[in-house]
Parts: sequence; C-alpha cells; structure tokens
Amino acid sequence: MFFTKFGGTTAMNQSKIIKKFFYLFFATAFFLSTTQCNQRVSYKPVILPANLSAIPDDSFAPLGEYLEGAEIIGISEATHGMNEPLDFRNSLIKYLVKKHRVRIIAFESGLSESRIVNEYINGGRIGIDAVLKKGISYGFGDFKQNKHLLIWLRKINWNKPKEDRVQFYGFDMVGNAPNPYEENPELALLESMKFVRKLKTTSGRKLLVQLKSYLPYLHSGKDGNDPNFRFERLSQQQKKELINTVNDLIKWIKDHKNQFTNEEFNWGLQLAKCGLQNIYFLQEIIQPNSDQHLREKFMFNNLQWIMRMENDRPIVLFGHLAHMTKELNAYNEDGKNMLPHPMLGEYIGKKYGNKYQVIGNFFSYAKFDEGTDSLDISTFSRKIEQHYKAANFYLKPDKSKKLFSTPTKFGTPSFVGDLWMNPANGFDILLFTKKQHFYKKK
Repeated sequence: MFFTKFGGTTAMNQSKIIKKFFYLFFATAFFLSTTQCNQRVSYKPVILPANLSAIPDDSFAPLGEYLEGAEIIGISEATHGMNEPLDFRNSLIKYLVKKHRVRIIAFESGLSESRIVNEYINGGRIGIDAVLKKGISYGFGDFKQNKHLLIWLRKINWNKPKEDRVQFYGFDMVGNAPNPYEENPELALLESMKFVRKLKTTSGRKLLVQLKSYLPYLHSGKDGNDPNFRFERLSQQQKKELINTVNDLIKWIKDHKNQFTNEEFNWGLQLAKCGLQNIYFLQEIIQPNSDQHLREKFMFNNLQWIMRMENDRPIVLFGHLAHMTKELNAYNEDGKNMLPHPMLGEYIGKKYGNKYQVIGNFFSYAKFDEGTDSLDISTFSRKIEQHYKAANFYLKPDKSKKLFSTPTKFGTPSFVGDLWMNPANGFDILLFTKKQHFYKKK
C-alpha cells in the first residue's frame, strides 16, 4: 500500500480529516435547522373575530403552516348544530380550497345521500332546498351554514375542469341508521338495486325479487313503522338468508362489472356493501347496552372507499369531536370504560399517523334558545378559558405542558358515560369558542 505525502500529512490521514469535517458540518447544519424549526413553532393563541364566518385569510396563515404535510384534516364540532364551529368550518374550508390545499370534502352525513350534494356543487340542475333536505343527513340540512357553503362551492366549481373541482361526500352510514327516529336503512339497498335493474337480466330480476321481500323489515322498530315489519321479527335463519342475499348482490355486481361505467360499478358495489353495513348495525343495536361500535368501523370503511375513489388526494372531514378525536374514553359511575372500541378518528390516526391532523373544538357556554343557557361542565374547557382569557382563538398546543398532557373530562355526560381524553393525544389544533349558539331556522 502506498501513501502519498501532502503538506506533511498522508493521504489517508487527510481523508479522515475531510470525513470528520463533513460529519461535523452536516451535524451542525441539522442542529441549526432543527433549532430554527422549533423556534418557528408558536404556541401562542391566534385571536379570531367575533364573527367566525368572516375570518380574514391572514388569520389562517399560522394554521396553514401547522397543517403542512397533513393529508387528512379533521375539523370538529363539540355539539351538533352550534353556529360558531360551523362558521369556523366554512371559513377554513374556503381558505383551504382557495389555497389549493384540498379538493375533497366529506361530512358526517350519509354516503349515498351525498351524491345529490356533489351533483349540485358540480352544476347539477337541482334546487338547493331539495339538496339540503335529501342530501344532508340527520336534519343537518336545516343549518344555514351548510346552505351557504354548498352555494359557495357551486360557484367556485363553475367552468372548471373536473380535476380542479371540489368533490363532496358523506362518510357516515346510509339512511340515518344511527338515529332510530329518522332511519331509512333500506336506502342503500334501494339505490344499489337501481344498478341491477338497469341491466335487465333474468338473474338480476330474480335477485331483486328476493331483496324486495326483506326491505320492509330493515327498521329497528323505534321509528313508527308498522310493528309487523321490524328487524326484530325476523328469525335468525331469515337474517342469515338476508345477509346471504346481499352478498349475492355484491357478487352479481362484480360479475357484471364490464357492463357498467367505472363510476356506476364503484357506486353500485359500495352501496350494496353499505346495505350490508346497515343489516349488521341493526343486529347490533337491538341488543341490550349496544354501544354502536360498528358505526365507527363502517364510517372508516366508507372513508377508505372515498379516498380510493379520489386517488388519496388531501381531504377535509367534518364531524362531532367524539368521532374526529384520535383518543377517547367514556367511563360510567363505576369506572367502567364504556367505549372499549376505537372511534373513527382512532382508526384514521392508527393508519395515517401524523398525516391525520385534528382540530378539536371546545367551549364554555352554549345557548340553545331564547332564555336557555347551558354551562359546559368540561374541566378542560374551564382550564382553557381561565388560562388564555380570550373568547375565540385557535392554537397549536404545547404538549409538554401539564394543561395539554393530563387526561381530563371534556364535554357533558353522554349515554355512554363521562367522556375523557388526553388532549396531547386527542387533537393537534385547539379551537376554542367561549360561547356557542344553536342555529335558528329561517
């Protein structure tokens, strides 16, 4: 082995010195960049105006940085139907759409029902009132903010190519299944059967006759239907036959894939699967002490389908905090955990990690109608109000602080017990609105 002298140092020693220099250089550069990055993270609250429907874009600039890299953004509301989180949602969605951050929006609403909403915002000749009544589940079409947002989305989509338009979906179960007083669980199968009827085949007609005989029974018996036609009245053998028939429907659609357009096939197949979801859900909720855990799983399944349909493009979700949060527990008076199953946000967080970012909404006072006030008994909300002393704001929590790293009760007691969450694990951005007001029909 030969060594060449250079300035009194062998080439081998020179090589070692150069390597050490570059190691030191890159280590120093990494440390400085990390330090600068940490310095840029601000945990100070961003104060929002009293009118959350008119938040200036500048106020969202820090939030845009916090959400950098997020592929799924979960916007939550602490209570359904309160104006403030709905106003904030609309303002943020408009900001994200204008900044070309998202083109896919999905609400806590029925998947099948959302088709008419998407048709409307893509220029369909449908009246907005019909869209709100048929396309937004659980009566949420009454909320004025939903009407305002859909009209805005229709305008923003106008004269744009399809790939640049915003698309709308519902990720919840079809037909209001979780609400026994508004339920229409047969809707998914009825919509899927339309695709079978279109091909006019003998096998298809036979399948439709079998399915039609079961449709009247797809109710839990709490919605005022004829008591002779309730899911509970089906024998175990009949329930098994119903499930087998729906599986035959799924197979039939797959077997006839080439006779449908790609969009028809995907929707027909998914709606048949949604029909199966409703059957399994009905089996669950008629049991004593049902915790509706299947709903969370099925919402996640629907979301996965939506993301496949949209080639995993960034998406904004909107729903109740209990669904959106990455961590949730509920304890009864005896300390028993009443939610031993994952919620929607926990499914998403487990699969997508930090690519799923949640905006958790909290408040201190709610006004439901004239003269009626309600105090949110959340320990966490009271601490937030006392600590920051501001009415409306959002912030990135400093998860090293005790305020955000201690498991705490939040929200009011629910039918499954008191809700608990570790804020550091439950959400990524805190949205606090001190007072919330219930919507009024106009």
